[in-house]
Amino acid sequence: MKCREIYDVEQCRPFLADTVEALDFSSQTNECDEVASYPVVLDASYSFESARGELINGLARICGGGDNFGPGEASTNACYEYNPENNVWRDVEPMLQARSGFGSSKLTTNQWLVTGGNLNNETDLDTSEVWVDGEWIPGPTLLRPTAFHCQVSLNTTHVFIAGGGDYTNDWLSTDAYILNTEDWSWQILPSMSLARGWGACGYVISDQNGQEVVVGSGSDSSNPVGIFSLRDLEWRDGPPLDIGAGSVSLQMLDNFLVFDSLGRIYEFDASSYLWVLSSITLDVGRGYPAVVAVPDEAVNC
Repeated sequence: MKCREIYDVEQCRPFLADTVEALDFSSQTNECDEVASYPVVLDASYSFESARGELINGLARICGGGDNFGPGEASTNACYEYNPENNVWRDVEPMLQARSGFGSSKLTTNQWLVTGGNLNNETDLDTSEVWVDGEWIPGPTLLRPTAFHCQVSLNTTHVFIAGGGDYTNDWLSTDAYILNTEDWSWQILPSMSLARGWGACGYVISDQNGQEVVVGSGSDSSNPVGIFSLRDLEWRDGPPLDIGAGSVSLQMLDNFLVFDSLGRIYEFDASSYLWVLSSITLDVGRGYPAVVAVPDEAVNC
């Protein structure tokens, strides 16, 4: 796998809400073949948007999000898979629950865990579900309803979750947990020093500090980045990243990327513990896009 491309579905500007970009990180360009428009327009009012995507069976799959171009505001449970051979998105098995702004992380090659989120811009969810063996099955109940939280897989059995909040009742959370997917048990971690919602996050591995999780500033760009040591089980402040709300992250092996709402892409450098601005940019700024890392054969670059 010599290159990774990104499917990026616009969810901020209604007139661009079904556009998709493919970026080639091996050649450091965004000169890829045009990808067909996403089949559902994903509109984004302030707290109502955000589908999520993963690579399933070698193909990009995107689920959920908000579509309020019809009467009222409605979250969706619909899922679509991209076929690069004919440049078409096709319907696949929908999620059990309509949700937007939910947590998403891959467990194994073909297992995908989604948690929480918001329903119809009215109700925050405490449910979860897992894609496994070709179908969605119910997952564990969360410790509290939450949406727009940080979620990242640490390995094939353990998932880190932090922040987010109950936007129905207008509060943000300092909570942090590790979910053991072997028995669906929760390990409660020390709380963050600041409540964070809408914060991108990812894990990094360094020779000096071992495995750590980096949580973005969240809805207030003046907040410091939080770093949690999985070895010491302690929080500390990390290098600032002034992007605020609207950003999403993408885990890339032992490092991760952050996409901000202005179209910029940052990489967290685990050797220097600094943010590095990528030479690749999105054609348009996108708030809360769905991003998926895919191999060469899953898109034409």
